[in-house]
This record gives sequence, C-alpha cells and structure tokens, in this order.
Amino acid sequence: MAVKISSLLKYISDFKPASTGYCCHEVRTFRLLNKHLKDFHSDCIYIGKSSQLPSVPPPAPTTFLLIRDHDTSAYDSLHANCNCIYVAPNTDISGLLNAVQDYFDNAMYISECALKIMRLNKNTSNLQEVLDLGFELLGNPLLLVDVSLCFIAHAGGNTVNNEPLWEWTLSKGYVTEDYVNSVMMDGLADEGRYPQKPLLIWEKGILNHNQLVFRILSNNVPVGYLKTLAYNKSISETDQQLITIIGNCLSQFLTNNYAEHASCSPLIESFLISLLNEKLYDHDAIDERIHQFNIKLYDNLTLIVIELKDSFLQDKAKAILFKRKLQNFLGRDNIVYYDGHLVALYDSKTIQPFTESEWTSFEALLDSYDCRAGISLLFHKLHSLPEHYRSACEALHTGGRLHFSQPIVRYSDIMLQHVFLIYGSERDLTPLIHPAIRTLQEIESDKYHMFLETIKAYIDNGLEIPSTARALFIHYNTMKYRLNRIVELTGLNFMDAQTIFQLQLSFLIMDMQEKLKKPRE
Repeated sequence: MAVKISSLLKYISDFKPASTGYCCHEVRTFRLLNKHLKDFHSDCIYIGKSSQLPSVPPPAPTTFLLIRDHDTSAYDSLHANCNCIYVAPNTDISGLLNAVQDYFDNAMYISECALKIMRLNKNTSNLQEVLDLGFELLGNPLLLVDVSLCFIAHAGGNTVNNEPLWEWTLSKGYVTEDYVNSVMMDGLADEGRYPQKPLLIWEKGILNHNQLVFRILSNNVPVGYLKTLAYNKSISETDQQLITIIGNCLSQFLTNNYAEHASCSPLIESFLISLLNEKLYDHDAIDERIHQFNIKLYDNLTLIVIELKDSFLQDKAKAILFKRKLQNFLGRDNIVYYDGHLVALYDSKTIQPFTESEWTSFEALLDSYDCRAGISLLFHKLHSLPEHYRSACEALHTGGRLHFSQPIVRYSDIMLQHVFLIYGSERDLTPLIHPAIRTLQEIESDKYHMFLETIKAYIDNGLEIPSTARALFIHYNTMKYRLNRIVELTGLNFMDAQTIFQLQLSFLIMDMQEKLKKPRE
C-alpha cells in the first residue's frame, strides 16, 4: 500500500514540516532511523534526528523526516539523491512517529474498506447492498437521489429523527421546494453554471445536522447525489474518502438504469410468487434459483403482509405511491402483490427487524393509508416462505376478530390467541378456565371482578404485595386481606408456577371471549 508524501505532510502539518525537494512521490512504509542502519530504500520514509544520518548520503533516492539537531549540508546539496523533510529541533520524536503511524494505519483502513466496497460492487446487482455497507462503515445514514433530487434509496434513514427534510423525502419520494430553492441559491444544483464544482459539497445550516453531498458523475455529467448526514457522529477526512469510493461505485448502477431501483424485478417477483403459491417447493431447486438470480439476503428474514381495502386497490395511483413509500421505508424492493395483499420480504442483520422508533414510523405510514400489517415470526430459509405468509395472514385475521386497534399485528404476540380460536371453533373454551375463577364467581359474585383484578395485578407485578398495592391504589393491608380471602375461598397456591401459568391462560381466554362478543365493524 503506497501513500503520497504530500498527503502525509498535510496530515502532520501541526509539526510544520519543511521539505528541501518535491514531495509528489509515494512510499509504502516507514522506519525509525538509527546510526547502524546501512540499507536504504526509495519506497520507505526514514524518521529520526539529523544527527543519526550516515556521514555519506545513500546512493538510492531516499526520503527522510528529520528533527534537525545537526548539520545536514551533505544531504541538502544538489548532488545528494535525498529528499529531507525537517521539523523543529524541539520536536518530540515519539509524537512525530505516532502521527506517521496513525497516518499509515488510517491509509490501511481506507484500503481495506475500499476493497470490501469494490468486492461487493463486483458481486452484486443491488445498489441497496452497497448503501447498507456504506452505512455500516460510515456510521451515518445515507440517502441516494437522482439529478432531479427524487428519492432512489437509503440506508439508515429510518433511524433519523428531528430532520424534517429526510423524513419528508423518505415519505414523499422527493425533496421539499424550500430545499430546492436553497441549494439553487448556493449554486449547488446548477450544474450548467458551475461545471467545476468539487465532488464533495458541504451543506451547513440548511438542516439540523451538517450534510455532505457527493456528486455522482458519469462522463463528467451528474447522474445522482449521495447525501451523508452527520447524524450519529461528525464526518471525518477518512469518511470523506470512503464516501467518494462508495459514490463512484454507485455511478454504474445509476448509469445502467438499475434505478428502476425501487421496484422488484420481474424475475425476482415471479420467483417470490412461485414460493408463496407453492408451485416451487423443492429445497434444492429453490437454492439453485437463489444462486442463479444472485439473490443476496441477510440471515434474518421477516414477512410483512399488508391488508389492502377494496377502495385502496381500485385507486391505482394511490396503490403505486403507497408501494413506493413502503420501499422507501424498508430500504428493500422485495415487495409483490399477492392474493389481495402487499407482501414484503424484509431481511436484516439483527433478530429484531426494527427499532421501537421504526415500528412507530411504520405504524404512522400504515395509519396514513388506513392499512393493517401482519408480521410473521423470524425465519432464515426462503423455502419456508408459504408457512410464514400464512402466519402473517393469521395475525391479521386474529387481530381483526379480537378487534385489535393497532395497525401492526405480530404473530408472536397473538400466537396463543390463534391457537385458542382454532380450538374454540370446535369446542367451548370455558372448561379451560381455572376452576378457582369460577369458584369466585359463584361464591363472591358481588366482589368477583375486584378479586379478578387483584389476582391479575398480583401476577403482573411479580407476586409482590407492595408493588401490586401501588398499582391498584390500595393500602398494603387491604391487598393482604384480599389475597388471604382469595386463598381462603379457592385454595389457590400462588407459589406454584403451574397454577400461575393456568391463571394467565385463563385471563387470556376470558379477554378473548369478551372481545368476540363485540360486533365486527
């Protein structure tokens, strides 16, 4: 790995280095100078004190970074084949060496990151993967827009709060008029009048956080803009070099019109539908298709099934806009229409597909279009897509029967209710309720609901009397009296784990029975 001497000198500018020659060449390594060193190489920079130099300059072209504490006229002469860079005599050699070490370490890091990016770029046809890697390396959210400033893709955009422009762009698919006017006034978007603009342009004061924009060019003509928001941390010089590499990689996607970007390719769409309808079910055949189609997914998969009302489906423009917004939110394009539903395959690195704030944003998106979403359990193999599609649909169905008000129903949250509904379609659920509850209803009918509330609160508060009393806003002694009375009437043993489990199931069944009595809207 080679580094430019001029860049190194810029990095250590605090030491005020002064050179006797040109500094346009490169070196690959550095060494600490000492009096016993005999062999010198042109691809190395030697660091030390001028008093440690050999009496006769080496014949090969050599670069020295020196603390001038001794006469160096032999090395400064026109006949010497050396380039000496001097710093002040009182410079700390350890500090100087550490600074050079930091520069080489940083250059190595950039080189390794660049290799990761280029390898991924070579092996993928999905620009989203490039953006995801960029988000991972930079630690700040990325937003890709075309030359008309319309949304293409993002990575980490769902984590951004208190940035109205980002929220607007991710939800609407284009930037605000105010933003367009502001960048036009600064000459940042007028490519015709400012053809020599730098590739990296800072936007400061327009947003709540600073933003760095990389102009993505093809044949010196802009084809898009990569925006990096300094949201989680400031954007360093190293980050700027990585942004340049990422932006250049994205150029090929935009040039080749892969930015039909936000839509699932017909090939992938057909593949996903064949999995959903189980026309393709052989595991080996599925794996072969994944390889042939170059489908790259993270290990953790979740299926999102969105229920669309008839009025929604009849409005084609509204349906297309909603699908685009969903793609913007998920940062994924594996979304298909199937059996009256919008089905999204979401892949993630973590076992939790979304953060709490992302769940909230998703709920807001669904509410704005009067839609509901069923969420499957986590899975890892595409051949299990049909069963998880059914479970996500069952989440919607169960949530509807039990009058759930929230727009998102996770199957993991209603699995027991689903099982009881299936059982209840053939048999009465009442015998499954713990006998102690029926005993309370028969013996103390006037205090039945109070006792039920007490038992439930006692279990919810970890069988702790003080915390339960506070939750019910009653006195500690009143709480003790109620528990003693319940035990006296029913013989319940609250120390028995099986009893607690049966009581929890009983409350679940009773809650379901109450909700099932309500008429469906």
